[in-house]
Parts: sequence; structure tokens; C-alpha cells
Amino acid sequence: MKLYKLVTVFILVFSGAASAQVGRTGVPFLLIAPGARAAGMGEAFISISDDATAVHWNPAGLGRYPLTGAWLNLRGGENDTIESIVLVKNNLPEINYRQFDVWSIVNGKIATWDSRKWITASKQELKLGSSLESLLLRYTGLSEREAEPYIDRLARANNVLAPESIDSLKSAIMPVLPADYTYREEIEYGFDKLKKAYLELRLNVDGFKQIRGDVNAVLSQPSPSTEMLDKIAFGFDRAIAAKGDRSVMIPFDLILPDSITSLGTDEEYVYVGTTEGLFRLEPERLRWSTFSSKTDSLPSDRITSIMKVGRKTMYVGTDRGIVIFTGNGFKAFPQNSNPPTGFISTIAAENDRNVWVASNDDLYHYDGFHWSNMHDEEFTIGETLHNSVQKFYGELGAVSFDAIMAGIAEANSALADSVSPGQSVKMPYRFGYKGGITALGIDPRKRLWIGTTAGINYFDGERFHLFGYKLYEPPQTMTVEEIAAQFIPDRKPEKIERLAVIIREYNGLESDQVEAGKKLLVYANALGAEVNAINPISAKKTLVATDGALVEYNGGKWNRLHSAGLKGSDVGSMYSHDGELWLSGRDRVSVYSAAKRQITFMHSNYLVQLANDIYYEFFSFAYPTAEWGTFGMAVTFLSLGNQVRTGEIGEDLGLFYTYEMAVTLSYGTKLMNNLYGGVSLRYINSHLSDAGAGREKGSGVGYSVALDGGVIYDMTKRLTLAATITNMGPDISYIDADQADPLPRKMAVGYNYKIINSPFNKVSFIGEATKLLVDLDDDIQTEIEEIIPHLGLEYWYSNYVSLRAGYVYDKVGVQRYFTLGASLQYSSYRFDFAYIPPSDESFNRLGNTIRFSMNVGF
Repeated sequence: MKLYKLVTVFILVFSGAASAQVGRTGVPFLLIAPGARAAGMGEAFISISDDATAVHWNPAGLGRYPLTGAWLNLRGGENDTIESIVLVKNNLPEINYRQFDVWSIVNGKIATWDSRKWITASKQELKLGSSLESLLLRYTGLSEREAEPYIDRLARANNVLAPESIDSLKSAIMPVLPADYTYREEIEYGFDKLKKAYLELRLNVDGFKQIRGDVNAVLSQPSPSTEMLDKIAFGFDRAIAAKGDRSVMIPFDLILPDSITSLGTDEEYVYVGTTEGLFRLEPERLRWSTFSSKTDSLPSDRITSIMKVGRKTMYVGTDRGIVIFTGNGFKAFPQNSNPPTGFISTIAAENDRNVWVASNDDLYHYDGFHWSNMHDEEFTIGETLHNSVQKFYGELGAVSFDAIMAGIAEANSALADSVSPGQSVKMPYRFGYKGGITALGIDPRKRLWIGTTAGINYFDGERFHLFGYKLYEPPQTMTVEEIAAQFIPDRKPEKIERLAVIIREYNGLESDQVEAGKKLLVYANALGAEVNAINPISAKKTLVATDGALVEYNGGKWNRLHSAGLKGSDVGSMYSHDGELWLSGRDRVSVYSAAKRQITFMHSNYLVQLANDIYYEFFSFAYPTAEWGTFGMAVTFLSLGNQVRTGEIGEDLGLFYTYEMAVTLSYGTKLMNNLYGGVSLRYINSHLSDAGAGREKGSGVGYSVALDGGVIYDMTKRLTLAATITNMGPDISYIDADQADPLPRKMAVGYNYKIINSPFNKVSFIGEATKLLVDLDDDIQTEIEEIIPHLGLEYWYSNYVSLRAGYVYDKVGVQRYFTLGASLQYSSYRFDFAYIPPSDESFNRLGNTIRFSMNVGF
């Protein structure tokens, strides 16, 4: 498919080049640079084409981020194993995935992604005169008594040598020193200095090796000489570096116990659950706060799950129930609200009045006032308990009817065989799913998605919906193996046996014989496999990672999500924000940066030296799709103002209005890694006059169509190459075909080199060369001289302000001029300005031209 698209694009791009006709160029308005951003950088834009003006400049840009959504992988070292992730808002001026830092548990340690690798420690400066203890107190927020156990851990993390190396040398040399040795105290004091230097990170490894060699030399002699002992006594300074600032790597999990159980975030703090309490990290200051049952109102120190509810409130699950963390402390739910008191395995929340938790594999709902593990079903006229049970529990209601009725009877004392209108019956949630609950999620339609060890379903407030299984009734008494064999096309015994086991367990069969007409649920697809993670993205879309596949529920249909590059069994956690996705796999985090639809408007007074009623309008629209690439549309309009119509003898016949316009439809897509292609179809209308002149028949109105094509190749992270051929189509004629003019067919090649590409400063140097593909019968030197170089420079500060400059040099057309530009951006709105300063009119016919445009993403 990719090769087909590539071939198709190249055929459309280059098919018209060889048939370019020689003659005058018609409709030159097609060469006017739309978008003040491109105009401000010398009209060098084909290698950038990252906004809606790509429809004009290079349709390949439509297939490239940010006009098309893109997946990227945050892959660390080969031995890195990722367990789960959370996102924390940073202070970068971004409106895409870069506005969040990714925090994770990697190889059992707290880590964050630094754009290249996972890091597990923060680099801090230990100033002259400071100690590890003072640094540790500032970092952890602990008291001196509480911080004492961690000083040694921090010193070990930042020293090549362990303190035991110093102690072993001391314990080896001190007993062999002669009792009358003069400098015995100096040696003992020297080891104390080494221990102090160890804590100050001033141990010199090479010097310490010399001391160790001297000690070993003494130990090898039965009666070491005084000179050998003196060498030790006065050699300790060799192992101690000079005083000064030191860099200290402080592990993020320095004060954490080894038993991390859960990870959470409110997008400002990282919350870490352990078996010894709850810990909160403030990433900006790298400061920890500690909470435990001894000092806070936690029901248990074993934290099992953490979930943000509302703006800052966190619900914290433990093995003894759930509590609310308000930011400063914990608040228990009132006992009369009947909160769950068991093991809280997972939490899902829309807000503080719609919270669901799984406790001991039972499902509880909180409406802001009360917790309940049952739904109150109120009956109306004509409803029966039998029908309501089968409707409420769906397929499971039909298969497990007897067990469910027994459970309902237990939950509703003195329940009769029939119900009356207005009567309320409690329906336990636990019969709406099978298996142990592994994940929960709430979508904007308030549907609760339930992932279990046996598959995925959802509860919409009125009934449960099951996926991954087929309802089956055997026509006669059959064994489970015989039933399973009907669903295995290749009839392989091992597959039949595996399916038979699933049928037995899922349907709770106690016998291998199944009577005719007994309803069973049979595993049908990967939606019935164990669920690892759920993420409701929107009212229509929900992502589900099962052991069988990574799938997407989209408007009632299920599809596998191959583009993520992850297996469902690898996914441990998922997050979404404004269409952006983060999926944690075993060895990477896959991030989907969503494209946004964009609109560009531009207005410019044109050739102001000639007339004041000549102006140029441009509108373009880019529309990305998830499966088909990105489509674009543009309308170009050039008003040439009112003209005076005269007769054959010069008499005034009134005014007529002249204009030229074009409508363009474009498509761009990713062809292969780092290569993008696009094509455009353009309709052209040149309205120069309503009627012919003199004896000429017809009118001064011409029509034509044209094709554009382009490619973009990201050669490296810094260098991008591009090429386009535009306006390839039949000549445009007004009066008759013999007077037709060729379209301004043009070829362009260009590059974009990112000199600086940091979050707050970006500098790009852009170059481009264009050549009209008309009048190609000149000699080679003339053809080369007709190539027009364009140079541009663009600087962005954050995502707020941009400055640009450019230069255009047309030797044959005798045009040489500079361009200037600027942008202001706020959120998804960008306002662009371009200006061509006036200069010698013989070299700059566009002098004093001002262009404004606005780009909007939504």
C-alpha cells in the first residue's frame, strides 16, 4: 500500500513536466505567496509547509506532523522495563504532547524522560560549605532525625568507593601499628578525614588507591619500617580533592521504600503508593512529602490505587478502604455513606459525584453522598423481574439467570416472585461482569468501562454490554469439547482444549455435558482476553489493551490499533489529553501527537504603486483524518479592480470588474519512514473581461485545471529536504486556443535546517530554488540563470513570538529585495505579518507591500 501511494504521487508530480509548453505565462497570480509567514521569510516555505498554507506550497506537508497525527516512541535502554506512567504539566510553551513530562516506574525505580533517555536522579549542586545532610533536608523536607538514614544512601549513590573500603583499610592497619609509633593518632585521624571527604564527595579515587597500596605494602612486611608507616600517616591528603562546588545526583526514589505499588498524578505532583505509605513529589522543586497511617488519617499504609478527582482532590485506595486526599491531609468518608472497606484495586472518576471503585472484585459507585454496590431498579407497569434481569445484565443475565436471581433475592429481603409498579429492587453490580476487575474507565457519556481477567464490557446506567463472547445454545446434548470444536476452523486439538477450558470457567460449568438449549457464552475474539488498561478518549472512542490486542472502540465498532506499535499485552497504562495519547509498553512509551484542523486567512493590498483597488485574498483549510491522511482546500482570489471599457474609436462604454481566482483540493500522507507525499487539483478562473475586443468573439474569461505534487524528506532531526512541481495543466485561453497562454508551471527544491531546536528558542535557516517550466528552449546558461534563489531565517521564542527575514534574487526578472516578518501566537491562534521594504523600483516592484494572515487550529 505504501509503495502504491508512492508511485501514484510521483506519477502525478512529474507527468506534466515533459509537456510544458513554450510561450507566455498566464494567470501569474498563482505565483503570489500566500500566508504572511512564508512571505516574511523570502517565500521559502516548501520544506516547512506545516500549516494550512501547505495546500499552496507543498501538499506533502499535509501528511506530516502537525497537519497529520504522528506516533513517536520514547525508548530507553535495552534493559529498561516500564511498569506504568503518569503525566505532569511542565512550564514549556507548548500546546501538544511536549507540555507534559512523563514520569514512570522503570526497573522498579521512579524515572522521568529527558527527551533522550530515562533518568532516575536529579543533578544538584553541593555548594562549598554545604553538606549532604543540608542538601538532603532541603530536597526531602524531612527533619534531621528522619533524614539521617538516607545520608549514607545518598553518599553511596555519588561515590565510586563504598565507606566499607575505608573501614577495612583502617581495621587492617591499626592493629599492626607499633604501640610506640609516633604518628599513630595521625593515621587514625587520617581515616576520619577520608570518611568526612566521603560524605563531602571529595574522595580522590587514584589517591585512595595509593593509600591502599601503601597499607598493603606494610601488611606484607613482618616488621615494616618507620618510613613505610610515615608514608601512610602523611599521605591521606592525596585521596582528598580540593574544596569546591560538587555536583550531586539525588535519586528520585531516595527516600522511597522498595515496594512501589501504584503511581498517580494531579498533573502537578507525582504520587507514589507503597506498602509503607503515600509519597508526593513536587517535580519542579524535587521535594518529597510523606504520609502514613502513623502521622495522617490513612486507614492503612498499603496504598493500592490513586486517582485524581476534580482539579486537585485525589482518591487514595488502600487494602482497608478508600479516603480523600485534599492536598494537605486525608478525609475519610462518613460511615453512613457506606464506603467500601476492602482492598481497593482500581478507581475511575468523572468528578466527585460519579466515582467507581473495584473492591475485592465487587463494584461500588459513589454519587457524592452514598456508596453502593447495587443499582436501584424501579419497575413500571408491565415489567417483570425476569425480563428486567435479562435486560439489565445482558447476555450474562440469560446465561447465569438462576445465580443472579439468587443474588438478587439475597440483596432484597422478602422479595416476591412478582413485582408491582413503583417497586424498587436492588440489582448487584457484581453479576454484570465475569472475572476479577483489572481496570475501570468513565467516558464523557458516563458509561463505565469494566476490564476484567475475562474481557471488557461497559455499563451505561441502564444495562451491561458484553464484548468478546458469542451466545450459543447447543441443539442437542453435547460435551464442552464438541462445542469448542465448532468454533475452531482448523480443528487443532490443543486449540479445542484451550477453548473448552475457557467455556467451562466462564460459564461456571460443573459437568462436561451440556444439555440441549442451555445458553452458553463462547470466547470469540481478543475482547474476551484479560484487560490490562482502559482509556476513554471521547464520547465515541475508547482504547482497550487486552492480552490479545490493543483495540479501539469507535462509534460502536472495534478496530485493532496497529499504528501504536505496541501489543495489547505490553500496555501497562494509558493517558489521553486533548486528543494526545500516551501508552506505556514494556520497553517504551508510545506517544500519539494529534493533528488539529487548521484554517488560514490572508489579506494583502497588492502592487500599491499602481492602484489602490488591487488586493489579494487567500483562504485555506486542512482537515486531518485518522485513517486516510489529511485533506486540504484553498481559495485564492486576486481583485484587479475596475477597468474602463472603450469602443473602437475610444468612446467610454463604462466600467467592468476584473479578477482571477483558483480553488484547490489537496491530499497529503506519510509514504514511509520520514518520507511524505502530496498532490493537489486546482480549478482556475481568470475573469479579465466580460466581452471580447473589437471583432474578437467570445469573452476575456479563461478556465483551466492544474495539478501540484510534492515530497518532503526528513533526512535527519535537523535537516529536511523538499521538492515540488506546481501548476501542471493545459494552457489557459480566453478568445481562442491559438492565443492560449501556458500556466506558470514551476519546479522548486528546498531545505530547512534547524540551527537551534530547544523548547524556548528555535532558529531555522531555509533555502529554496524555483524554476518556471516555460520557454525551455533557451541555452543551458540562460535556463540556469532563470533559477530564482529564496533564502529565509526564522526565529521563535517559545511558542509566542517569531521574527523572520528573507531575500529573493531573480536575475532574469531583475528583482532583488528583502522581506521581513513576525508572528504572535496565543494558544491555537497565530497572527502573521510580512513586509517588503521599499527600495529601488527597478529591482523591487513589490516594495512597501504589507501582508497579514491568521492561522487557527481547532
